[in-house]
Amino acid sequence: MQLAATPSAIDLAYHVKAGELMVEQRAVLRVDVLAWPTAGGPWLDQNWGAQVLPVRDLAGARVPAGGGRQLALHGGCLGLVAAACRRRTPACG
Repeated sequence: MQLAATPSAIDLAYHVKAGELMVEQRAVLRVDVLAWPTAGGPWLDQNWGAQVLPVRDLAGARVPAGGGRQLALHGGCLGLVAAACRRRTPACG
């Protein structure tokens, strides 16, 4: 029986701070310095690209947290999924 769940790194502030640290250090983080349960332990940060991009947008005072870029990316992905569904599904009507 597990009494406590391991915290996950899903909040925006965590990702923005990780991005800021990587921009300052000019390197991908290899040691966890933000999460208290695993602080100082080795860390494979698979989100580094998505964490660095919002830092650039916030520093340039453009759309907050890369909102415009994220909107375009999500819209493009949705368009690709819709196109794939249309090819595989018989036409309605």
